[in-house]
Amino acid sequence: MVDYPKTISTVVFTSKCNFDCAYCHNPSLKTAQPATHSEAAILEYLARRHKQIDALVISGGEPSLRAEEIIGFCHRLKTALPNLLIKVDTNGSNPLFLQEGRDVFDYVAMDVKSLHYDRFSTTPFDTILQSLDLLDSYPRHEVRVTVYPPYLPETDFEELGRLLKDKRVRHVTLQQYRPVDDIPPYPAETLHTFATLLQTLGLETSLRT
Repeated sequence: MVDYPKTISTVVFTSKCNFDCAYCHNPSLKTAQPATHSEAAILEYLARRHKQIDALVISGGEPSLRAEEIIGFCHRLKTALPNLLIKVDTNGSNPLFLQEGRDVFDYVAMDVKSLHYDRFSTTPFDTILQSLDLLDSYPRHEVRVTVYPPYLPETDFEELGRLLKDKRVRHVTLQQYRPVDDIPPYPAETLHTFATLLQTLGLETSLRT
């Protein structure tokens, strides 16, 4: 009930990512890995447990790197199990994925990591902005911000908040950075200050510390 809030879900992971974030929580999935589950096996698993599982979450890695494959799979899944909800986690690097997925994704969670994407990717920030523009077309969406000090200095908090407001984002989840190097995370008070700023701007905000 964590990955799809208030909904019992199971999660599948795709491998390979086009970002190289220092704090990646799934570093083994940054590179392409052999598939361990077939589409048929996933469909069979979900069909067998359809009374217990209400949603499928597709995470990564970065699912949009397999956009055509994922969207086709989700259409077949909806045909087989029309009541199953589908959520996709994405880094926002492929706006076309979000545009074409509007008929089949029930929920999109998009990570917004910084105002300075050149620190960990070759994706232009304009591409991220295009993806943000598409979130409002989904009945349920959220933007997740992992507050990693080198990518998101305190001086950027207000600018990022106003950007998300301008893009009509309805829900923001702030996530504490879990140390993976010698860079200390922001104290909890700083995250609470950021959350208060977002709420003041009219954004529904959750805080995970």
